[in-house]
Amino acid sequence: MGTSRLQMLLSILCLFLASSGGVVSALHRPSRELPASMMGWRNDNDSSRISESSSSQAFVSARKVATDATHRSLQVSGGTGSAAPAPARNTKKVAILVSVPTVAYLLWTFREPLGAIFNKEKIQSKTLEILGKLDSLPKFEANACYVGGMALWEVFGLSTIPVETAAGMVFGWNGVLLSGSGKLLGAIIAFFLGRYGALAHWIQSKLASNSFLQLASHSTEDNPLRVAFLMKMSSFPETIKNYGSAILSPIKFWMFVFASLVHGTTFSALWTYLGVDTAARLENTSLPADGRLQFLLGVALFNGIVISPLSMAYWVKSMQKSKQASQKTKEI
Repeated sequence: MGTSRLQMLLSILCLFLASSGGVVSALHRPSRELPASMMGWRNDNDSSRISESSSSQAFVSARKVATDATHRSLQVSGGTGSAAPAPARNTKKVAILVSVPTVAYLLWTFREPLGAIFNKEKIQSKTLEILGKLDSLPKFEANACYVGGMALWEVFGLSTIPVETAAGMVFGWNGVLLSGSGKLLGAIIAFFLGRYGALAHWIQSKLASNSFLQLASHSTEDNPLRVAFLMKMSSFPETIKNYGSAILSPIKFWMFVFASLVHGTTFSALWTYLGVDTAARLENTSLPADGRLQFLLGVALFNGIVISPLSMAYWVKSMQKSKQASQKTKEI
């Protein structure tokens, strides 16, 4: 068989295999598996060896063309052959290129309302505006709306100081009861979400890696009520206080409620006092300074800056020593 006719045969064979979907296995099959009719011409004479070399090159070229065509066909049709899928990096890059300008546009568009979230003065002025509208409603409806709003505020772990101060300016001393009730209700909702709610598993998985809560879990077994109070008196965010107490199973529900009631009502009274005094001074600028309020605010500031951090540091240190001692006891 002439060289040109052999090349044509091999090309037709490769194209047939590619169109039938078996090109991958057929093209990677060792040459010894080819039929004898295609292999017998190799040892005829020197001229046939030259023909063999040129035919092999033609076969390789035809195989490459057929393989490339098959890869393109598989990518278009979504086949699962040897063709690799489109890299995930391309999708990730596209997502980043689309999301970054979108987020930047949204942040710029809503910069003023978003900036108010991180500005306590704006929070307080906006709260005063909202509470002023609430105060014009029937008393029961206004109180219910405020308690519900404060509960949601507590669930999300946001700072309640500006809200409680504004409530003192609008509701007067009734703000102590309203703010205390709202914070307690929000803390209870957060506790149930962290322990029994639909988000319990997710919250527990997120907070379980917290090194402080891991240490507290050992101390909680010995005195859960003390830990409940220490959690509430700590300088940690409200999310850690509420949801962290929820995942510490030795802390019973009544312990959490008792600690939340004592802690929440105490500070609600302080911030309501500040709001009542501020409202009085807005009406009468000639009022003398309230020494008792200044003293209480100074105590609260000293507690937040000095006493609470030092107490937490001592508690963490004692928990670490207790854990090390228990580990040594187990090893013995």
